[in-house]
Amino acid sequence: MDIEFNITFILETKQQRYLNLFNLFYNNNDDDYYYADDDFDDPVQDGEKLRYVSVTITGDGGVDYLAENSHLRDRLIVYLKNLKREYEVYRKNYYFINGK
Repeated sequence: MDIEFNITFILETKQQRYLNLFNLFYNNNDDDYYYADDDFDDPVQDGEKLRYVSVTITGDGGVDYLAENSHLRDRLIVYLKNLKREYEVYRKNYYFINGK
């Protein structure tokens, strides 16, 4: 069975954001809930940046072969894990050979 795949790798970066509830709900005993800008930080804080690779495997008809109901999903996941392992070995050898 010959199936052609379109494999797309995209490097994604996302910034984590969270609410600092102390700064959001702090009452400075005035009972008017006045927040001085110089006293408190913005309640929305930045967390760490997450970097990951997004992978899609589709067919010519737009079929998603990594979908949960795909009959090829398990085999493709094994293939992608092997690719990752080969890349890690390549990277370690590259840095070792080039003294980096």
